[in-house]
Amino acid sequence: MGKYLISTLLLFFLLIGNLNYFWGQEKQKISWLLIRSQLLKEELELASKPQLYFIFNLGEKKLALKARGMVLKEWKLDDVRRWGSLPAIKVLTLEKKSALFAPKRKKIKPGESQSSANFELEALELKDMPTIYTLRFNSRLKIYVRPSQKTFLGYLASMGFFFRWYGWFPVQNLFLKMFKRPIMLIEIKTASLDEARAIYWALIEGIRGIIYSLPGKQ
Repeated sequence: MGKYLISTLLLFFLLIGNLNYFWGQEKQKISWLLIRSQLLKEELELASKPQLYFIFNLGEKKLALKARGMVLKEWKLDDVRRWGSLPAIKVLTLEKKSALFAPKRKKIKPGESQSSANFELEALELKDMPTIYTLRFNSRLKIYVRPSQKTFLGYLASMGFFFRWYGWFPVQNLFLKMFKRPIMLIEIKTASLDEARAIYWALIEGIRGIIYSLPGKQ
């Protein structure tokens, strides 16, 4: 009788464990489908207008520049990590780009004469774009961009960012949680200097897009 009871209990707990496992799998599938549905809905809004937009898939480490649903350029990133949760899946707007050595155009005042001897029209090229910079979005989200390929300034920036990531950001997050405004930060590393420059060039201020991660990913 005792052995039968023990066997029955073991079978019962095994069954409960399997049910929990399969229910967890189903919940993940449902969550994946809901996110995918919302993603398609939001992108449809972007693709319905004649504009450039971006799609950033954190889990697959891919950033795509698109228009009318067509991929114009895609970057495979070396590394992606984040602090805090992501904003809900919705269209975000890039409000500001900032860099220590941001490219600048010459300003010409209306009516100011410029002779051919002292004036030369300058076009900003890819080589003029910064490789280390910050993208600030309307949802309080910040994305820090830097290349994996290191220059002297890159090494200095990496050291500074290391102390910020593991020192300042945790303190800042703890403080902001008191006001229910936890930080939302993403750091991405590009495969090369030119890719970092290209992303800065492509993502103009005011561009809209979607940043997401599917369940089981980042």
